[in-house]
Amino acid sequence: MSKRITPFASRYCSTLDRLKEAIRRKRPGLLRRGVVLQHDNATPHSANLTQQWLQRYGWEILSSSCPQSRPGTL
Repeated sequence: MSKRITPFASRYCSTLDRLKEAIRRKRPGLLRRGVVLQHDNATPHSANLTQQWLQRYGWEILSSSCPQSRPGTL
């Protein structure tokens, strides 16, 4: 199944652009060391456009995995 460009992905990439600029101004060393984002499988996060943006800037993704509730755990 191919992933399409969605308006939400385009908006999310604009948000990432603003985030990158804010990091550049406030914590410039962070961009040189690399950025790791935690994403779920939401459409804007998994869209090709977003994946290309992340690859272009060398940002990594830490996939979220929601642990299942188990009896006896909080």
